[in-house]
Amino acid sequence: MGLERLREELQRTGIPVEHLAPEKKRVYLVGGCIRDALLGRHIVDFDFVVEDSGINYAEDLARKVGGRFVPLKLDEGRVVYKRSLVLDFSGLGTRKIEDDLRDRDFTINAMAVELQDLLHARWRILDPCSGMEDLSSKVIRTVAEDSLVKDPVRLLRAFRFASELDFVIEGNTMNALKLHRDLIRGVAGERISYELKLILQSDASWKQVDEMGEVSLLVTLFPELREMDTLLPEIELLTHSIASLRELEGLLSGTRESIDRLKPWSASYFHWKHRKPLLKLATLLHDIGKPNTLSSDKKGRVHFYGHDMLGEKLLHPILKERLRLSNAEVEAITRLVRYHMRPHLLGREEELTPRAMRRFFADLEEEWVGVLLLAYADALASENGDVSNLESLITQLVEFKEETEKKGKVERLIDGSDLIGELQLEPGPIFRKILERVEEEQLEGKVRTKEEALELVREMLKQGEG
Repeated sequence: MGLERLREELQRTGIPVEHLAPEKKRVYLVGGCIRDALLGRHIVDFDFVVEDSGINYAEDLARKVGGRFVPLKLDEGRVVYKRSLVLDFSGLGTRKIEDDLRDRDFTINAMAVELQDLLHARWRILDPCSGMEDLSSKVIRTVAEDSLVKDPVRLLRAFRFASELDFVIEGNTMNALKLHRDLIRGVAGERISYELKLILQSDASWKQVDEMGEVSLLVTLFPELREMDTLLPEIELLTHSIASLRELEGLLSGTRESIDRLKPWSASYFHWKHRKPLLKLATLLHDIGKPNTLSSDKKGRVHFYGHDMLGEKLLHPILKERLRLSNAEVEAITRLVRYHMRPHLLGREEELTPRAMRRFFADLEEEWVGVLLLAYADALASENGDVSNLESLITQLVEFKEETEKKGKVERLIDGSDLIGELQLEPGPIFRKILERVEEEQLEGKVRTKEEALELVREMLKQGEG
């Protein structure tokens, strides 16, 4: 039974029982750890509800076991034990445990077990909201009608749990999500991005993203997407973006010969735990610049020239100010969007030159794997789904990358100090452009000495390239 494993996990923490569950005070395990134990999932941390004051209880426990006490909001405290184990405590005050459970977000998170019962193998679950029934039926249901109003981040948490657990959000809850969708505007950006990244971590998050679109929560979070959905009747850009996300997730979990060639590089690319959700978010937003770049030629063909560059510009304030993402996260997403058309353009070239391939890797840096995956998914989700050019491109790029890695990096003929000392240039972004050009000429055998490199730079400056 799940509760047996929960007891084992609790005992494995090494915290003495007499400190954790004194006989004279009622202490309850609640929420996610009960849910995950019953589902046989890995238990990440433990949430407790105690009689009287939660913050006093947590502070006293931290002192007894040598843990670190962290005060949280209101009457809530946290104990961090042996650096990684997290135990959160909230107080009941004058309320009963059933009152606390009825104040929670979803029925599957509104169950509790009294700690003394658990430790003495009395398998009794307090379940006033029928959470076990919904757990068995794989359903996400709000505890009460005003659940979403009490904490609007729950609008996203509904989709997060559906995504993580592969559950279905029941009809009345979906209606409530649509009714209260505007409340998400008042939620802090950090909380929104945290939930979004958790949603996108799952292998088939496109389903929840699509449902977020159905209840208009997606366009409430990103009003820019509304323009994509209403631009032209025959061009369903938002539908295409969600389809691109679906195809990307298929690529990440499935097998394609050309994509398999990326696997040796994908392992290091996805080593950063946020890489996958960031790539997915970039895929969802990759065409955000299209509504403002719409044009048509004399034959009536529609074009979106420059939508990749405009998309990068539009995304900066969205990611940084609205979602409060880190600089590294913003850089990753905007670079993917800025260059998502490059593979399509290179794939149409009759001959792929070494210089073009070097430029590709120099511009993308570590995001080269991600942009190839994004472009491939983008092509699969297009009207004809033709990826033949991209398959050939990936093969050539990977072979070039492998050969380049074998040769190792060339020793630079000049560096920034030479540009300052020899040419009296002021340090700035121009240095990178100059040094990359010199390296390209060096790799092609056109520049072999320091003097030749400096002469190349002088010529570049004379022609206004620097």
